[in-house]
Amino acid sequence: MGPVNTNLWKHIGILSTQHSVVPSIPHPVQSDRCLYFVADPQRLLKNLWNCALVHQITITEETVSRYQLPVNLVNHVNVQQLIDLQQSNDLRVAHKLHSSHVRPSHYEQMRVHLAAQFFSRSTAAALETAVRLNLLPVEALTTACFLAFVNDWFDAVNARHKDQALLHNTQSTATDSLKMMLEVIKDL
Repeated sequence: MGPVNTNLWKHIGILSTQHSVVPSIPHPVQSDRCLYFVADPQRLLKNLWNCALVHQITITEETVSRYQLPVNLVNHVNVQQLIDLQQSNDLRVAHKLHSSHVRPSHYEQMRVHLAAQFFSRSTAAALETAVRLNLLPVEALTTACFLAFVNDWFDAVNARHKDQALLHNTQSTATDSLKMMLEVIKDL
């Protein structure tokens, strides 16, 4: 989101503030369609990570019910607890996690790989394992589920090969992941 992009967005009326979101404009040729604008997936992932580290994320009761989650709060403290559990053990379930994943420096907040490791299936699986071993409270399952959703979304929108691309009118694991994430994130 360099200055060229932000100026273009501002010029054509794309807006995202605390009180208003305008993500699209009318298509210039096909008036029955819209053009949607979204920031690059890496930036979105880092922003979501930084948000998750500062705030508790509340998901809808519909999502809680659909995925049979214990609570509606996603809390980074669960990941911190997992890191703390692993500090004294040689065998680590989430071997890539360190304190920089939950307490990043200003420079580390800009690192996509730290955000991707935080929102990974391996972190989600480690949280689930810790809950099943009664090392973490059952509420951590909601955090694990959310981390898995974000991981799958990021994999879908960050594809680097044509055969993994999200194509119009094609059903795939990636499109399923995108639809699930849209349902989960729309009312956060």
